Amino acid sequence: MRVRYVSILSVLCFAPFAVAQDTFNLTGANPNGFYLGNDPAVYVSPYSATITGASSYTGYVICDDYSDEVTVPETWTADSSTVGANGAANGMWGGSSTTYSLSAAGISTTLPSTYTGVQGYNMVAYLADELMTDGNYNNVVAADALSYAIWTIFTPSAYSNISGDLVNNINIQSAVVTDIESAYTNTGDGHDYSGPTVTVWTPTTPYPTQGRPQEFLTIQTPEASALAYLTVDFTTVLGVLFVVRRRVLRGRQKAQAIKL
Repeated sequence: MRVRYVSILSVLCFAPFAVAQDTFNLTGANPNGFYLGNDPAVYVSPYSATITGASSYTGYVICDDYSDEVTVPETWTADSSTVGANGAANGMWGGSSTTYSLSAAGISTTLPSTYTGVQGYNMVAYLADELMTDGNYNNVVAADALSYAIWTIFTPSAYSNISGDLVNNINIQSAVVTDIESAYTNTGDGHDYSGPTVTVWTPTTPYPTQGRPQEFLTIQTPEASALAYLTVDFTTVLGVLFVVRRRVLRGRQKAQAIKL
């Protein structure tokens, strides 16, 4: 398998009643070194990051953006919004007027033929909570499946990058579909996420823009912040530059991976 080392980041900074621009700094890839994919193979969530600005946070972050790319270290400015009944106000994936389809990408599922950006954000929030619950991010099958489920909701083409992939004899594509269907059911058909607060950090660079940073999620759980302090940032220790996970959109030229 060709491994393209990738890292994704975002940072948790809570400003519950106001939208403020903050500075994000990517600091590390998956703490367990988990990666998956055929072309390229990429690190899955969570990642490590710090945030400064209206608030300050260091901890784990989750990527919902399979279309863009960042490197370690990299810093950018982002707007924040909290996932709720109306989705994510500043989210790059849109609201009730933007639709997505798994079936159009050839993915067999019980979901309706289309769903909106609002529903997508509620499902993604649910899956992010699942990833950070009970240490699921330390389980390679759960981390792989939940990460690709999150990516597939807004970028269905991500699903094709794990065609035929088995992890511990588990078909990850099948697990992805199961996770997405569970998220849809457990959020009132994508309209009622009710778990821990999930904040979406959206780059201020307009979408789509070549070289735009990625969008990330942070979730208000003890594990998301506290345990990240205990994680050895191997990207710092080894002094290695990692290319962050990126999937090229149709019609865009694939960026060249940085050789390690």
